[in-house]
Amino acid sequence: MIMFPGALRFFPIRRKVMEGWESGCFLDELGERALLVSWKDITVSLIKWNETRRWEPLILTAVTSLYKIESAEDALRVGDLLFIPLRYGF
Repeated sequence: MIMFPGALRFFPIRRKVMEGWESGCFLDELGERALLVSWKDITVSLIKWNETRRWEPLILTAVTSLYKIESAEDALRVGDLLFIPLRYGF
């Protein structure tokens, strides 16, 4: 069985794992480690932004300052997320 961390949704992490799949790899860049540790904060912030279309003060501090995510385009630069419309009952 192979298990993958939720942080694989972030492009820099996924790229690193794919490049080092055969030989092994380490998250040696500070930005990579920060994403791995902070994936929950970033994901929750983006979900809240998707619902309200605005950044709340706490989100502004956590996401825009630390991770340089200030728009939907910036978010897609870092990670991919899938929002399933509730009207389909999922």
